[in-house]
Amino acid sequence: MGKPGCAPGGCSDAQLAATEGGIDDPSDPHRFRESNVPPALPIVNVILGMDFRLPHVRGWEAKIEGGFYDAFFLGGGVGYTF
Repeated sequence: MGKPGCAPGGCSDAQLAATEGGIDDPSDPHRFRESNVPPALPIVNVILGMDFRLPHVRGWEAKIEGGFYDAFFLGGGVGYTF
């Protein structure tokens, strides 16, 4: 079935807002608005990192980092530069 009261090209937001509420039916669909969901969710992002270098070994370094970005993480790496 097509959209209620809309041209084949699509509906405007005002036309869709007019269909809110009511009971859905295949021949008479309605738009549903969820009122229990906040418009934006905060994201907490915490990152800590450290670089380790040995003073007597030229070019060697190690890195370790960890934090929280939607989940806890821990990572590390070792590198050597010529």
